[in-house]
Amino acid sequence: MISLLEHYGPPLTNLRLRETLKIQSIHDPLTGLLNRRVMQSALNREFSRAARYGKPLSLIFIDLDDFKAVNDTYGHECGDAMLQHVADILCKSSRGPD
Repeated sequence: MISLLEHYGPPLTNLRLRETLKIQSIHDPLTGLLNRRVMQSALNREFSRAARYGKPLSLIFIDLDDFKAVNDTYGHECGDAMLQHVADILCKSSRGPD
């Protein structure tokens, strides 16, 4: 049993580490939302899909007005909490694939 663990343990640990690094590389560490790199890939895929099927594609851009003022007035900790709250609302208000 020990020889099996010695043989398979390191590769399994390596796979787990690789998966963790992959998740960290595509998610924003503060909000947990997918990052710009993933968004660009998804947009390219969705533009192609919309063109292929002759269907419209809608995008929503969100701008948090005066966000700099929040950081300047209340501090970055408050600004971070606000971003996390907005991200949570977006996650709860959209479908998983979206």
